[in-house]
Amino acid sequence: MRGRFKSEGSFSVSTLAGTSDPKAVNDTTDAYDTIDWLVKNVPGNNGNVGIFGVSYSGLTAALTLLHPHPALKRSASRARRLING
Repeated sequence: MRGRFKSEGSFSVSTLAGTSDPKAVNDTTDAYDTIDWLVKNVPGNNGNVGIFGVSYSGLTAALTLLHPHPALKRSASRARRLING
């Protein structure tokens, strides 16, 4: 995620999930660009990528399916159950 976990940029909770503008900056395009970079730059990879997330990062994992990179073979997301009371 942009701006998290020592990455560059500023983190903001995103409600944008558009794929119509490939130059847009949102979780969907960031995931595509990240996967593309990893496949091209990590030595010894087999060209297959999986992504997993819990809570907000689970949402972003699911958003990768809107415009999946060809190397993305699996995406798993998990939401946390909230109990009030």
